Amino acid sequence: MEEENADIVFGIVKPMIPKNKIQEFCVSRLADYNNFTKEDWDNFIPSNRQVIFKRDIINKLGLLPEQLWRSDDTYWFQKAKEEGLKFAYCPGAVVYWEMKSSLKSYLKSVYNDTKCDRQFGIKPFGASKRKKRDTSFSGLVFFFLAGVTKVMGIISGKINKKEELK
Repeated sequence: MEEENADIVFGIVKPMIPKNKIQEFCVSRLADYNNFTKEDWDNFIPSNRQVIFKRDIINKLGLLPEQLWRSDDTYWFQKAKEEGLKFAYCPGAVVYWEMKSSLKSYLKSVYNDTKCDRQFGIKPFGASKRKKRDTSFSGLVFFFLAGVTKVMGIISGKINKKEELK
């Protein structure tokens, strides 16, 4: 924080060793941090599991919005960027994370994240560079199912639209 005079410092998420096809698919959807450009880092939105920030940032931005049942960290960090807070990347900060282990839990997560984003007008964020594309038959099936699930989340979020957060 001191070296970069940053308000928020973030690391990266690395997967635990995949134990099944679903986890392999989830790993293939992670951002390819090694090939990020400066623009990719400037537009990157971290999750709450991979950051530290100065205490006074809470006074400036407030707490995570209680009405958000998903995507609260995405909303909060987008708000921080809009406020002009300085982000810095720390390559040595790594969080190891176990990916979803079942198709049901993965699709439920896709649906809920998308629905909440649409309900509250949270801009979607997705990494433009992925580690690799899973082109196996099962990977293509998972990708198709995730796409259909995302569309259902978008529709449900628009039907259940709430006021955008301020």
